[in-house]
Amino acid sequence: MSLTLLTEETTLQIRKLVLQGKQYVEIQDELDISENTWDSWVYRDTHGFRKLLNEAKHERLIKLSEKVSKEILEASTVDENGRIATDVLRIKQKESEFIRETLGKDNYSKRSELTGKDGDAVNLGVIMLPPKEKKDIDHDMESMMRTNMSNLGEND
Repeated sequence: MSLTLLTEETTLQIRKLVLQGKQYVEIQDELDISENTWDSWVYRDTHGFRKLLNEAKHERLIKLSEKVSKEILEASTVDENGRIATDVLRIKQKESEFIRETLGKDNYSKRSELTGKDGDAVNLGVIMLPPKEKKDIDHDMESMMRTNMSNLGEND
């Protein structure tokens, strides 16, 4: 028999199985959910089902990445002969730098801000002048034209 209702209990079970690394087909079999029902939940985004799947997959990848980072950072930098393992040290340094720049981005990021802190406008030190009146713009244009015309006459 196939489940046709997406209950809170079912979503929690699905989330748990995704976090365990189960494939969608395995989850469908284990929870007796037909492929059509599953696809319908995804397509219609029933109760945020598509978002639930994406967030659970993302959480699983983050946890796996954290595990790998921990293993890298805790790896020995001394080989069996007591010498510094420079290749391991280099990898550890890059991992440490990555973690500082992402998790500690407020203090270590190389990122160039396109906005100010907390999304505020960037202060470029530019002074905004008030707009000119049309008569002033016309006067400036005439002056530029006269200057350009006189410069052309000098080049002849």
